[in-house]
Amino acid sequence: MFVFVRGLTVLVVMATVCEMRFAFAQLGAEPKPDAANTIVEGVGWKNVRVGMTREDLVEALGKPDNDPASDWLKWADKHIDCTFHTGSLVVSEVRFNRGFNDALANGLKLGSSGSAMLKLYGESDHAKVRPNGARQYEYSTRGILFWTYQGEITQIVVFKPYSLTRIEPAGVPPRVVSTSPANGAKEVDPATAEVTVTFDRDMGPGFTWNGNAPEYPFLPEGKAFWRDQRTCVLPVKLEPGRNYCVGLNTFSANQQSFRSVEGVRAIPTAIHFATRGTGKPNKSEEAFEGQPEPPKMDPTSKVVMEGVGWKGFRIGATRAELTQAYGKPDSNPGNPWVRWLSRHHVDCLFGKDGRAVEVRFNEGFAFPLTSGVKIGSSEKEVLAAYGAPAAVTQQPQAKMFVFGSGVIMWLMDGKVFDFTVITPTNKIAKQP
Repeated sequence: MFVFVRGLTVLVVMATVCEMRFAFAQLGAEPKPDAANTIVEGVGWKNVRVGMTREDLVEALGKPDNDPASDWLKWADKHIDCTFHTGSLVVSEVRFNRGFNDALANGLKLGSSGSAMLKLYGESDHAKVRPNGARQYEYSTRGILFWTYQGEITQIVVFKPYSLTRIEPAGVPPRVVSTSPANGAKEVDPATAEVTVTFDRDMGPGFTWNGNAPEYPFLPEGKAFWRDQRTCVLPVKLEPGRNYCVGLNTFSANQQSFRSVEGVRAIPTAIHFATRGTGKPNKSEEAFEGQPEPPKMDPTSKVVMEGVGWKGFRIGATRAELTQAYGKPDSNPGNPWVRWLSRHHVDCLFGKDGRAVEVRFNEGFAFPLTSGVKIGSSEKEVLAAYGAPAAVTQQPQAKMFVFGSGVIMWLMDGKVFDFTVITPTNKIAKQP
């Protein structure tokens, strides 16, 4: 049986610059880049523009500081970096960072005040506030995004404008017309290198593949992609004699990115199949076979335990227990996360039974995980400590790793900016 639990489901999601940005209609004809020293909304700067190829970008700016094959290319001396959507061959965002001196046509530039920006642009489509006080303002129909810190603009991001339609449109949901392997198939060749799904209509560019180990297949280096507007492909590495289950949109509503071009969300679907041959348990099954219940945390502990937590902030704790131990939580009306950020840099998500199902450790939290990874650790250090993640969520501005041991890592600029302890995904998958 396919199991999914909010906060515990393994994800492979292609997202855009803001986690709420799904697939929406593009607006208008593409304008031409400006030859003047001006940042142009929805276009770029000089000969650096949204929609150009990797080769043209390198020709315009020279060799990047990092791997030219990366989805995020950086030129520190020019104070510019550019991102590519997962599976895309063209630039999705152009970012201008501290030290970049040219301005928008309206005069705004790096270092301008946030109040001046709000006076010119008004209320944003999407606003986001990080624990350190940094603020994001996105203007989707104009193709521009600003980051501010302590009242000043610290980054300007240009992207192709899109039409914002947050209200779910009326209409019949997209329907899956075929899958490969077929749903319920037996004796599937273990050499099969991809799972595909085809819908009955043209779809938007987003996708959400998800599931729980060990039924969810191992994902090699290749990234999920759209073969055409109706068929999405998930590269996999299968083993003989195994039962597999792959889900589409089987997560919370705000993480269901399989949508039609009109924005209608596809109905959650699970694909079950089995490979032929004689198999053996994979590492995740062996590791969690007979696993005891997570231990209670030592109240003096200076490390966070994957799948458990830290001190009283642990999976299964009640809000009353945490309030008694750590005081009244911070005010956070309308948000499901209960926060103790101002004092402990920790917040928790509670299930219907009133017990914590996710415990998140944010910027400012000083203690490491048992692996030694902590806030500020590099991606290289994370992968060295945990190995290949069970699933990856790639966004232009951030990346999420899910590890079966019970931890989720969010990284920005190649460094961990928060991590979340969950019940080990492998263990959840074994529940009936």
